[in-house]
Amino acid sequence: MKKREKPKNLNLAEFRKETGLTQGDFAKALGITQTRVSRIEANGNIPNDLLIPWARTTGRPIEDLLPNYQPVQKIVFDFDNNLYGPLTEDLNLLLQYIARFSSSGDSRDVSVSPTVKEFRDNVIALKEKPWVVLTGHFDAGKSHLCNFYLGGDRLPTGYRPVTRYPTFVRHISDRPEWFSEDLWLMGPEFNPEKWGNRKHCTENRILAGSWDTLEQHATLKGKKDNSEEGAVLAFVDAPLLYSCVLVDLPGYDDAMTNASVIDRLGRRAAILLYLCPAQGFLDGRDFTRLGHLLRALPRYEKSHEDLPALGNLFIIATHVHQGITKNALEGQILKGGSKDFYDHFKGTLLRKLSRDGQLISPEDIQARFFSFYQEIPLRRKRLEDDLKLLLGEYMPSVKKQGVGETILKFKEEGSANYAKEIDKYEKILEDKKEAKRLYERLEKEEPERKKRHDGEVKRIERKIIEFGNQDLEKFRAVFKEETKVTKIEKMIEKRYKGDKKKAEKQASAYVLEEIQSTTEGFRSNLVDKTSKLIEGFVKDYNKQIGKLGGIEEYSTPFDTRGAFLGGLAGLSTLGALGAWAATLGNLGGYVIVAKTVSALSTIGISFAGGAAGASALVSALGGPITLALGVAVAVGAFFSWLFGDSWERRLAKKIKEVYKEKEVLSKNEGIINNFWRDTQTAFKKGANGLDKQHKNHIKDLKASFGGSQENLAALEKKLESYEEIKSFFVAIPWR
Repeated sequence: MKKREKPKNLNLAEFRKETGLTQGDFAKALGITQTRVSRIEANGNIPNDLLIPWARTTGRPIEDLLPNYQPVQKIVFDFDNNLYGPLTEDLNLLLQYIARFSSSGDSRDVSVSPTVKEFRDNVIALKEKPWVVLTGHFDAGKSHLCNFYLGGDRLPTGYRPVTRYPTFVRHISDRPEWFSEDLWLMGPEFNPEKWGNRKHCTENRILAGSWDTLEQHATLKGKKDNSEEGAVLAFVDAPLLYSCVLVDLPGYDDAMTNASVIDRLGRRAAILLYLCPAQGFLDGRDFTRLGHLLRALPRYEKSHEDLPALGNLFIIATHVHQGITKNALEGQILKGGSKDFYDHFKGTLLRKLSRDGQLISPEDIQARFFSFYQEIPLRRKRLEDDLKLLLGEYMPSVKKQGVGETILKFKEEGSANYAKEIDKYEKILEDKKEAKRLYERLEKEEPERKKRHDGEVKRIERKIIEFGNQDLEKFRAVFKEETKVTKIEKMIEKRYKGDKKKAEKQASAYVLEEIQSTTEGFRSNLVDKTSKLIEGFVKDYNKQIGKLGGIEEYSTPFDTRGAFLGGLAGLSTLGALGAWAATLGNLGGYVIVAKTVSALSTIGISFAGGAAGASALVSALGGPITLALGVAVAVGAFFSWLFGDSWERRLAKKIKEVYKEKEVLSKNEGIINNFWRDTQTAFKKGANGLDKQHKNHIKDLKASFGGSQENLAALEKKLESYEEIKSFFVAIPWR
């Protein structure tokens, strides 16, 4: 292992000169006198209260400024391939089974869902290990923590913003044979879900190289433009990576323009590590970000009885150096921070999460707060113990259970759906007289059916537009009410009880949380109504076709849900329609829970951005509509006081002013409009798919009795293909 060289006698003056700053400039940056800078440089010992500012100004990690620093060599995570190796081997055998079927005979591109390709794509996705996502402040030490647990200095670190791109780190044993370097720097179109796809990766590769390449080209050092999107794909030989994929995100910074990228990937986390420096631990911006991320974080408690509430959430106080006393760390920072978090969310987010799972108590929240300081083992021990238990015991069990449920669901649904199609085509081919009668009846009544179809589509489109308008009206009313100066002022007085410092840090975020919490329940109800409308539309389609066919007990001529969902393929966003697709599609609700795959890909719906895009949709269905606005609207302690009012009223006025300045209302209105417009577009496309399938059914009926020999042969071939695919699903080899 490569060790960083540490000077015995620190040359602090040399460190300063490397920044290009004079003693006077350096002193000004720190807010101290030049004489004090000179004295500190002379004795080589930085006071504890200046460690973090000094490190930030020099761009060096704190440990570089500690004379007695010694690299810690202990390997904390001693995992091996036994964690996921057997499961991966089973999935690889399943892929061989799929490959043998896919390579035998002609193309099996059919309209019935699930297809063999959908199944294969899901099996590949199921091989992915849980994502451990690190996010938080730009100066919180995310890359430093990663390096420590990876066992070496790989990711660039510093106490200025350094990480420029999201970095995905996997174990070297997972590296494809065509990937020979340590890492690839990828362009903005790279989809992290397709890291194993050679064509996709090579097409999006900007350059390949070593970790020095990352230092030179993929950091913010010397870069003025931090808005460029991209990603780093890397492979490391570290025991930790047998248990997970480590995702190191750029830090949140109010000046950054790629906050949406950070947000989207953060919401893809199976395990979330949110890092914040102990000094100034957790303010309103942190609460806004955490509230947004937690609405998308999966709940695993039901999958493992020993997993605590929110056991995959870690809120970590970093830079807890020896200048911070044990009492201050455990009391003011961790216990105080967890109390502030609970008080902030108990009436909104935590109440909602408690309804979805087990009741979340103040003690549950306190248990999710940790500290990290590399040089003091006791200040990282609880974090390591909990992470090791989660990654080494709980998650493998959760993963195995989820994989099994997904595969068996495919087996069950695939077998049933193709059996239904086989029965339909056997009847068409065996009783040509009946097929002709049915064809003539359907053909005669086609204008009436089409008229009814178009009328129903327009009716539901009007309802979707109506729901969107109701959503907007509700949001505007709530926003107007919650941003009244008098309402904010009373909230500050009631919640913070004279604690001006806490109110300055948290009040603006609480206003946003109240708006979000109040409106998301209303929106969820509208989504539910939309889902019921669509489900009724699909069911009624079967019923009406049965009447047209003159058959009292009508056998569905084709998979209506599959036909509807098949019409949605290729849409990048689906709005409220995604709720119906996820819960009532051919694979039922489980696909929405399986965070290892793009939530709707299993039912033929693709997303720009893969599972990251899907998880953003999932949380939006019953959660936030504000996305990353919290980063922009947070109010700190720096503002001018207005003469004459109480501090509570002055703060309330400032919050309202900043909300107006940042155009929070209009930005949310745009997001809501897009949400419902996507819903309308997706519904229309799905309805068109249903209409197309019905017309194809009429053509099949005609081909069975009056078409050419070629058309009849095509029907027989389709039946044969369905029989083969049914046999494929029935025989899926899974324990």
